[in-house]
Amino acid sequence: MLSKTVRIGAIAALAASGLVGVVAASTGTAAATAGCVPVLHNNTAGISLTAGGKATALADGLRMETPAQPDAVSWKTTLSAPVALKDITQLSYVTRKYAASDNAAALPAYRLYLEGTDGANDTATLIYEPYYQPGVGNPAEEETRTWAPHGGFWWSNRSIAGGIATSGGSYAGNQTLAQVALANPGAKVVAFGVGQGTYNDKLDARVNNVLFKGKFKCETHSWVAPAASSSSGSVSASASSSSSSKPPSQSGSASASSSSSSKPPSGSASSSSSSPDGVYYADCDAVRAAGKAPLLSNQPGYRPALDSDNDGIACEDSEASGGDGGSLPKTGDSVPVSAMVAGGAGLVLFGAGLLWALWYRRNRPAGVQFEA
Repeated sequence: MLSKTVRIGAIAALAASGLVGVVAASTGTAAATAGCVPVLHNNTAGISLTAGGKATALADGLRMETPAQPDAVSWKTTLSAPVALKDITQLSYVTRKYAASDNAAALPAYRLYLEGTDGANDTATLIYEPYYQPGVGNPAEEETRTWAPHGGFWWSNRSIAGGIATSGGSYAGNQTLAQVALANPGAKVVAFGVGQGTYNDKLDARVNNVLFKGKFKCETHSWVAPAASSSSGSVSASASSSSSSKPPSQSGSASASSSSSSKPPSGSASSSSSSPDGVYYADCDAVRAAGKAPLLSNQPGYRPALDSDNDGIACEDSEASGGDGGSLPKTGDSVPVSAMVAGGAGLVLFGAGLLWALWYRRNRPAGVQFEA
């Protein structure tokens, strides 16, 4: 990693020379993107830690801590289907720095995991780091910023076609996604995530609202208050659940999840079918009361007992309360065979009687009359 002075000087030189005019950052919070699937997390699933790195799920994001130089924290999610690098249309995430770092410009990075690249390797990880973006400056402590990596500059962890910078990146060698896609036309994104790598000593920051949007695919990942009874809200490389420094106060974090995120009581009939993510809703009324209906299969709190038609969407408007008191009837439920046979026989007899009556009226013997 370059020193703070060299980084700032290189950024100022690039901005002043006019070689690069794109500023891939803005202040504020992430806005909702139409058509994006919201994915909520209330634990640290998907986190990888190195050395003394620590991660904590908060009410408004994922906190990452790297106290020493060898420490690292990363979160990664795999796409259900690969997306061509050239088809990416939007990437964004929100950061907030808590404590001063040895490098004042350091912040968590956005990462794209590729397959099908050209050159020396067919796989690589592209890394977007805020301090490599010209004109950005150093984010102040307690400042929330939204970054737009799809318009920024990236480096690669491995050598691929096009000459993009490796080994920590460089101001001259980093490239845009368009440049990388042009040199690697077969490259596809198979996963994405955020991370705080080595050489980010004493960096304490939060990330949230991690958005990935490509052709036919859009997801926004956000962290919410951990479940009250969950033990997975905080993790560290040393298996300790405590953090070296107390996180900033998160107003309302406990009360926001107490009504719908608690697990069912021990020994209840429904405890075996609770959601693995620690969020539990007794029935669809509870889901709607929490404002989470309809509930998708990849969202916290989803379980088959709430999804009467097994279509991956629980507590739709057409579904009743549902829950652990019994499943609702589903389309296609079987009818007893005896009932079907009896009904069929009755129809056959009725039809036969009707045909006989019609025949008899036409062919009855003379003088025989039906009563009115």
